[in-house]
Amino acid sequence: MTEHEWLSCLNPEIMLAYLIGQGLLVGRKRECWLAAKGDSVPEQRSCVLRDIFGNPWRPAVLSYRCRECGIPCGTPAAGYYCVKCGCDEAFCPWLRWNHGTIPALARTAYEEHAFEEVMPILADALEDAGCANLDILRHCRGDAPHVRGCWVLDLLLGKG
Repeated sequence: MTEHEWLSCLNPEIMLAYLIGQGLLVGRKRECWLAAKGDSVPEQRSCVLRDIFGNPWRPAVLSYRCRECGIPCGTPAAGYYCVKCGCDEAFCPWLRWNHGTIPALARTAYEEHAFEEVMPILADALEDAGCANLDILRHCRGDAPHVRGCWVLDLLLGKG
């Protein structure tokens, strides 16, 4: 399967075969799919898979900065060490913006199943916080169904 095929596929069985073949249908993501599959109509299942797994060819990552000097850096999990000031701590500005508004919105959408109401607001907040990732912003503003396990919410909430 190619990226283009994934993004346009309407057959969830083909998508599932790809995910299984790549070892991606495991753990929490598998559990989210199984829960969402039962709640969705067959015509929406390919959209639900894209909601949970995003684009496997371009996985999204949060943008981190050095806690001391503020320069962009890699993720803390990658063993961050700032070459400019020597600091070994990083943070994501989006998650701290406006006293934690973005994680709060993501939690609300997730816990209250308020996806349709919260996702467009989350997109606006992310944009205000400096997010320029069009995949993330389009996903939040899109009209495809959202479910628990949504790749954007999982990214923002650190659910992996």
